[in-house]
Amino acid sequence: MIGAAQMRFRFAPVGLLRRPRDPTGSGYVRISRLRNVIVKGTCVKNSKAPILLLLMLGITAGCAASGQTLHGNVYENPGQAPDFTLPSTTGTDFTLSGETGNLVLLYFGYTFCPDICPATLAQLRLVISNANVDPSQMRVVMITVDPARDTLPVLKEYLARFNPAFIGLRGEGTQLERVLAAYGVYAAIDPESDPENYLMTHTARVFLIDPNGQLVTNYNFDTPLEDIQQDIENLLRTR
Repeated sequence: MIGAAQMRFRFAPVGLLRRPRDPTGSGYVRISRLRNVIVKGTCVKNSKAPILLLLMLGITAGCAASGQTLHGNVYENPGQAPDFTLPSTTGTDFTLSGETGNLVLLYFGYTFCPDICPATLAQLRLVISNANVDPSQMRVVMITVDPARDTLPVLKEYLARFNPAFIGLRGEGTQLERVLAAYGVYAAIDPESDPENYLMTHTARVFLIDPNGQLVTNYNFDTPLEDIQQDIENLLRTR
């Protein structure tokens, strides 16, 4: 997702890098096992389908409705981010619309992910710590796409390794499916993985929701950290 080449993450020799596939054109990652590989690519390469989808959704590089120049896949006509309420690692339900006034970085992942998720969370930790803004105005939220294994205690312990302030959310069945659909997120068990220690194929983007509750842009895996940090600072400073 975010500039992993800058961090030079290198993973244990546990298999092979599988070629990403994208039958829906939604830009999801299918990177299951890595052998001494540095994660530095986008979700889908050499494909016109993601570009076509972005055009259909009205996503383009440029300015948000606020007039701020943003990076990533900017929504040309941003609207209110799809609202949801899910149980959280804070001990109370998390409602997105209740975060008005705060900037939210929303990610969909799972704790058993061997590569993309930990790399993304580690880099979000850097973005948050380096941004020249009040950290109390920022929320990093991860919704698990693997509720069967990711209980709230498991999520809380996992996210605390990156930043104790990171919030984990968990939904099941139609409750989770509605949120996935609202954000165009794909998630499914990889049928080629070990059934006892299965992997998930899932969208690997970070969605940025501004302090007004608008979904203004999302970031691919290879977005430079400086770009995300600049967007955060610009959005919070202009309030």
